[in-house]
Amino acid sequence: MDGESASGYVPQEVIKQELVDPRSISKEHDPEGRSVAAGKVLETRAQMRSTREDITEKESKLEFIGADITQRTESILVKLKEKIGIKDKDLVALQTELSGLQRELELLKTKLPTIPDAKVLLESYYEKVQALPLTNQEKRDLLKPEVLASLSTEEYIALWRRLNPYFLAHVTRQGLRDHTGDDIMVQHNSGYGEFVNGFVDVMQNSQRLFPPLARNGLVDRDETTVRSFLSPFFKNAPNAEKAEEMFLDFLTRHNAEAPKYPDITATHFAAQKVSDGYYGGETANEVFFVYPSDVMASQYTFAFNGGEKDFTQPQSETKWNDVFVWTGNLDVPGVPVDIGIVFLPGTISVDPETGSKYASEIKIVDGQEKRVKIENTSLVNSFVEWGKKLDDQSPVKQAFTAYKEERGYWKQKDLKGDYFIACSKELQDLGFSAVTSRGLANKLIGEMYSRESLDDEVLKRIIESSGAHLKRAESTVPAKQYWESYFAQNPHL
Repeated sequence: MDGESASGYVPQEVIKQELVDPRSISKEHDPEGRSVAAGKVLETRAQMRSTREDITEKESKLEFIGADITQRTESILVKLKEKIGIKDKDLVALQTELSGLQRELELLKTKLPTIPDAKVLLESYYEKVQALPLTNQEKRDLLKPEVLASLSTEEYIALWRRLNPYFLAHVTRQGLRDHTGDDIMVQHNSGYGEFVNGFVDVMQNSQRLFPPLARNGLVDRDETTVRSFLSPFFKNAPNAEKAEEMFLDFLTRHNAEAPKYPDITATHFAAQKVSDGYYGGETANEVFFVYPSDVMASQYTFAFNGGEKDFTQPQSETKWNDVFVWTGNLDVPGVPVDIGIVFLPGTISVDPETGSKYASEIKIVDGQEKRVKIENTSLVNSFVEWGKKLDDQSPVKQAFTAYKEERGYWKQKDLKGDYFIACSKELQDLGFSAVTSRGLANKLIGEMYSRESLDDEVLKRIIESSGAHLKRAESTVPAKQYWESYFAQNPHL
């Protein structure tokens, strides 16, 4: 590799060029193709230059011949010859030459657009070169975190073209958590119904995705941090032996399938899927991180917590789509944000103060100020009263019954669409948005399959599980504007 020193050290800028600069890539990986492409470019440029020169030369000749013809035509001798019907041989010769040059010029001008553009040829070659795959060893040697962090978004995307198309994703909880996993076996309900600043915390935690142990306070192994982390075990234990037992329990015992210590020291990802349904914060207002699987596999230790162990597709069950990643540095835990791509919401309308799509207020809870949700009680009551009136005479119930009783596959799909249209319209008339109405309609159809009528308890559960009971923010701005403003006010993040 060019730029490598005697000690084996390769400057970061050299590695960056090796990854994304097409000239460096072609020089290192495709010298023969580079030579062929250069020959074609030189040949094309020469052909273009020669054709343009021929056109210029013939246009100049035409100008001179045209002037000669004009001058010859205006001479007295030629005019007298025309009077008596005699053609002037010199004038005829000039006109014949003019006609021939015009045909040649037309052919050259027709030919000019057919000559390949040298710039396009070069760009096409370099585009192909930029997709040349890295070998596994090159991935280990070149995909260093400090190099990836220095890439622009455009350069990062260009690099990914040289890698496998597979990804790992991590979704954080930002805003009011309005959903959980809805899995009777796995309840990912931490922070449900509460405001969480997961993404902001990530950016303030050295811009790294901490593993659970670091999130709980053990961010490095210096004496001060370790003492602070261990102190609760001693405070809550009658003696040192009991404190040690409690600490070992903390490190090794839990109900999850994976051993606890590896679990809490790893940053967790999903393969080929953003698992916002299980994790995340606000529906349609999520913040998540995406990394090429090649980057994680080549730079860190990893393990699959599931039977299928596959980077190329999600696990068949979402709860097993859990890839553990250990960075190997206990003093700098977690995966850097800057070696992947951060996805922030863009168009959804949010509160300009909080970035949440929901309204909120500050209250004193347990002696401390806390941001809390605001429920839209009048809309909840309207929904409950509306739901209790869904009987055989209501358009929604009739549309549902027609769908349920139909046995033809395609006809049933059409009737299901009719149900959603009817239900969404009535819900929008109550005051719900189009998106929220469709979500409620989807929740309702499941309940209507299993019961003839809907009571208060069921209807309240439906509206709460969808987040539709929460009051929406007012005087909103697009989420993109909120985050641009946030980072402008916090340039250190």
